[in-house]
Amino acid sequence: MKFPISKIRSNPFRDLDFNGFDEETLQGLVLSIHETGFWPNLMGRMDGDVVEIAYGHHRIEAARRLMSDDFEVEVAIADLDDEMMLKMMIAENVNQRGNAAANDFEIARAIVNAVADGRIDLGVDEGSKNVRYAPSFVPPSPDDVTTGKPYTVPDVAEFFGWDARRARYVFGALELDELGILPIQDLMGMTTTAVRQLVEATRERLSAAEAAQKRDEERIAELEAQADLETQDQVKSKIQEVRSSSREHLKAADRDIKETAKTVKEKLDNREITTKAIKEVAREIELKNSDSSYRPPPPAARYVGSHKRRVDAFFDGSRGRELDEIVASCREIGEMSAESLDRVIGLSVSLRHLATRASEAAESIETALGDIEPLDLQPTDPPDTSSDT
Repeated sequence: MKFPISKIRSNPFRDLDFNGFDEETLQGLVLSIHETGFWPNLMGRMDGDVVEIAYGHHRIEAARRLMSDDFEVEVAIADLDDEMMLKMMIAENVNQRGNAAANDFEIARAIVNAVADGRIDLGVDEGSKNVRYAPSFVPPSPDDVTTGKPYTVPDVAEFFGWDARRARYVFGALELDELGILPIQDLMGMTTTAVRQLVEATRERLSAAEAAQKRDEERIAELEAQADLETQDQVKSKIQEVRSSSREHLKAADRDIKETAKTVKEKLDNREITTKAIKEVAREIELKNSDSSYRPPPPAARYVGSHKRRVDAFFDGSRGRELDEIVASCREIGEMSAESLDRVIGLSVSLRHLATRASEAAESIETALGDIEPLDLQPTDPPDTSSDT
């Protein structure tokens, strides 16, 4: 059936305010529609006299920008329940935007809100383990008066085929957002890998702050036990100092977390770091904010560990075995053809260049570090990388 685009409405589970249109995709679709017309492969359901489309939101928006409101498009009408509309929206997000974390956040929010509104039922009862209550993403504490409909993260993950690790980071990010610790808007535009690293770094920072608070509470208990040994005023003064320090732990963590999110987003946008460096950035910010004498390390400091691992693995593991096989068969390979001989000779020359360059680099490092004590520059056996592939 054909409908004017003025009568077409978005999937009720698609939150365009939260996760809006991708302008680059839209511009490509506008050009495609202009050149080849609107391709009729949409599906939806009727809601009164309007159509709720299951997918195809970018194409409809592109048509709206290019055509008048009475322009008609073909939509296959089907008897789609809420669960099917939700699953079709999930498929559209995954196919169109790949590993954008914003898709995962929108999907999780849509499912949890649908549970809260009673539009879908995941079959979870309040006796289930690690239950949460929609629409909240925060697990209830034992003393909380719970409201809303129960759900669990594994049940939501099963609904749309996520693995447990992916579900943990998505719900971890949404929980941190709801608590006001890590605003979700700071994570929009990041990849799923980047967000996972940032969520893990945030958890680690919070755990450190909570551990510091616990130590302060233990110290306060010790001071209160000394009340009969010292004057009351002395004990009160010490307790006040510890409590003041204790309050600063979470404030400092909150400051570090928000600065880390902002810094990571800027550096990723500018391609100054990779996702593997996110936790390193978090640690640098924590050190900077806690020590006035702190100076950031040079950018090359991030690569020391990875280069050491590459050097260790070069003559070991699968690469080492391949090199051993070449050495053992070098004459046989060289006799295969003139081209094969050139390659074997080239490998030998490259290995000699590598040995010379490696020796020069090692000597330079040892000279630069020579006055640092204690310093053990004796070579050690490389780690076992036989499981590398």
